[in-house]
Amino acid sequence: MRIKENSMTTNKDLILIVSVLAMLLVPASFVFAGDEPWFTNPIKNNEAILSPGDNAYCNKSFMVENMGKENAEVQVIMGNGDTYHDNVLSPNEKLGYSLTPGGPFATVGEGVQIDDARIVNIGNENLKVHCK
Repeated sequence: MRIKENSMTTNKDLILIVSVLAMLLVPASFVFAGDEPWFTNPIKNNEAILSPGDNAYCNKSFMVENMGKENAEVQVIMGNGDTYHDNVLSPNEKLGYSLTPGGPFATVGEGVQIDDARIVNIGNENLKVHCK
């Protein structure tokens, strides 16, 4: 009877050890998986080229330009993500967003001021972001 108790204890210990290792190793796999899900393209000389699926961050007024030969889709996430703007741009079309106080994109509600935006290329064409 004594041997059976020890094997049950050993099984419980083994399950505990495996559980602890899984909790430690699963999050670590995301650290070494490559680009983080929040990776943004850098803005160099106030410009960034966004391939499909890429995104950039801008903390001032900006313009998005469709560099492709087909319609492009852009999603602009304002501030903390409460406000989204989805737009379709024709080939070579440019669309400006103003983050100046009182502007149509900069004010969400009374006393709420947006001072940054994430620009996401959700289409199939390259976009150029001009961060003014």
